[in-house]
Amino acid sequence: MVRSLISGVVVATLIMSAAGTQPLAIRQEDKTISVVNKTDFDIDAIYLSDVDAELWGENILDDEEVLKPGEQVEVAIECGRWDVRVVAPTDSACVLEDVDICESNTWTILADC
Repeated sequence: MVRSLISGVVVATLIMSAAGTQPLAIRQEDKTISVVNKTDFDIDAIYLSDVDAELWGENILDDEEVLKPGEQVEVAIECGRWDVRVVAPTDSACVLEDVDICESNTWTILADC
């Protein structure tokens, strides 16, 4: 599934494969990436926010969607640097700051917080 992102976030430890970086203020074209859950818990929501912004954007997962361990989802995201927030079913959340979204074609969420 491909989802459009206005603003959102991700959690835990993310490993990004690929190369390239963007200056903080520069945004490029949208890019489709895979978000892979390699944790032992479900992920109920993933939000992105502009770096240092106080508000989170909309959940990039559908309202009823849960990213279960071992699953992946394709999302279309505006290239640039974002803060990411991942939320588990217990409402516990992790925040990863200043992530270069287009540095990779895949985000792998590896560990819980």
